Amino acid sequence: MEEFVKQGANNVPSLVENLDWIIGIFLAFSVALFGLVKRMSESTRTNVTLLVLGLFAVAALRDRQATGSLRKVVDELHANNTALLNTEGILADRAKTGVERVLAQNVHYDWLSEIRKSTNVTIAKLDLNFTDNPEYYSAFEMILAKGGSVTLVLADPRSPAMWLRYMEESKADVTSNGKEEETAWIRGLEDLAEQSYRLFQWRLRLLKQGQDVNKLSIRVFPHYPTHAFYKFDGSLYVHHYPYLRRGFHAPAFLFANPETQTYKFLKGCLDEVVSASVPLETAYSDIWKQYKAGQLSDQAVSGARIAIDKPETSPKIPSEQPLSGKPPDTTSKRSGKVSTP
Repeated sequence: MEEFVKQGANNVPSLVENLDWIIGIFLAFSVALFGLVKRMSESTRTNVTLLVLGLFAVAALRDRQATGSLRKVVDELHANNTALLNTEGILADRAKTGVERVLAQNVHYDWLSEIRKSTNVTIAKLDLNFTDNPEYYSAFEMILAKGGSVTLVLADPRSPAMWLRYMEESKADVTSNGKEEETAWIRGLEDLAEQSYRLFQWRLRLLKQGQDVNKLSIRVFPHYPTHAFYKFDGSLYVHHYPYLRRGFHAPAFLFANPETQTYKFLKGCLDEVVSASVPLETAYSDIWKQYKAGQLSDQAVSGARIAIDKPETSPKIPSEQPLSGKPPDTTSKRSGKVSTP
């Protein structure tokens, strides 16, 4: 027994690798060990005692070293994060603007799921490219059925601003570097007319079914929209329309804190777009008339000329008035240099 204890004491470094198991075994068989200790000689008991105490000391030291290493790593991470936040102002910017999320490309986002869990929805875009999807109409009808509101705004294909912007799309192929699928806008104004048709027919169907459409507003915007807005209750998504690029590839930003100045600004922009729009029911017949006449086709738009009417009477140019008195002295008396306003 004494020889076994001596060999164990000599192999302490190798035993440290399995220290947790060793300590567990000692604790589990403490009663049995206590019985054995009574039969040991004085020197053997001393060696066993020293071995056990040594194992516990090594375990405590190892745990302390591990804890210290872990604390050092945590402190370094905390210091790096603090330095980054203080240097770049990321945390401050997020708190100030209220931005909650950034979508790399809005085209891949599941907007339908946002609609289904909302009570009040406002979508204002250049075109509403979901009008051929029955699931969207079902989701909107569910909102109306529970007393919510739905406001949809799309660009007016008759708008001169839309025509001018659409004419520029012919330049897209030149600058796209083989990515025409990102820039090509084929039948764009005709698509807007067809979307208007689907939305108008949907609203008409709801009326014939006797459903309440007082909280359903479908409108057309008479200008070129520079941004798209999706508002689901308090959540406001925004993305811009790039020059010679398609809007569905643009990143979208979510703002969800109505108390921030940024949210209030963007919400004001959305409200102004809705306010400047006209009800679809008042514009639909003329839109559809121009569509049926082929006036919104790519060929018709590309060959069109848009003239800006000048006012009938030109404003009078104010007559020159002679300078009176001495011109102001622009030389600084202190430095002798000419001061600039």
